[in-house]
Amino acid sequence: MYESIFPAVVGGCSEPDMHRDDVELADATVNNESRHLGKWRNATTNCEQGFSCAAFCQFKNFGGLIFGGYDGIESLNIVNFVQNNGTITPVKSTLPTRLKNSAAVPIDTDNKLSVLLFGGWDEKRTLNAIFEYSLQDESYEVIGILPVSLEGHTATLAPSSKYVIICGGFDGITVRDSLWKYDIATKQTVMLNEHLDVARENHAAVVLSETNVDGETVNYFVVLGGWDGSKALDDCEVFAMSDNEPFLVKVTNHVLKLTEPRNRPAALVL
Repeated sequence: MYESIFPAVVGGCSEPDMHRDDVELADATVNNESRHLGKWRNATTNCEQGFSCAAFCQFKNFGGLIFGGYDGIESLNIVNFVQNNGTITPVKSTLPTRLKNSAAVPIDTDNKLSVLLFGGWDEKRTLNAIFEYSLQDESYEVIGILPVSLEGHTATLAPSSKYVIICGGFDGITVRDSLWKYDIATKQTVMLNEHLDVARENHAAVVLSETNVDGETVNYFVVLGGWDGSKALDDCEVFAMSDNEPFLVKVTNHVLKLTEPRNRPAALVL
């Protein structure tokens, strides 16, 4: 059986001082044997304002949310909702602050859908605030404080949905090599013993899973590319991931390199 899906690309900076407000969709069909992307086409609706550098996340069978961004002049406090068919509409409740270079994580607990926003830049300073956005009443609440201010970092939900790994970023002074764990139940953030070999911001991070010889699922936290403060990076770092101490353990026998250095790449698990 085929399933229709609509990969979507929203906004972005196409050249200096050109921040796009349009949405592109690619019709696609997927079955157990093949995946096929059709031609890209423009969606029927555009964003009210062009942007790049936004935080975004997606809920299964619900759609996606895009928070803030940068329009070439200033950071934004807008929120856009992207439906599964590609239709985009602004959310009535704006962010409590202008925000770019933040990181968003979708949370689905106790039949409550929310988004956690970690750090970012508010036009004045790099932030250490953790915001929770409730989809039910479109409200925001500051629920925690990061140990340091961060922007250009990643925030990645663990497969168990128990915690979030916050990786790297810029603290307003220097690029970080740190790894933190945010506990969703306790709302506490702690620095892990492991750290990146290369300090980086504007990178990508994903979780990959495999089944070992014992039939157990093994998860890996993979960090890709980014910017070390002076140049784009082509290296990747791999950590074994678990729900128990020490949560992340560096895998030293995996040496991965991208074919090209990539600053602010996008990474998907296909």
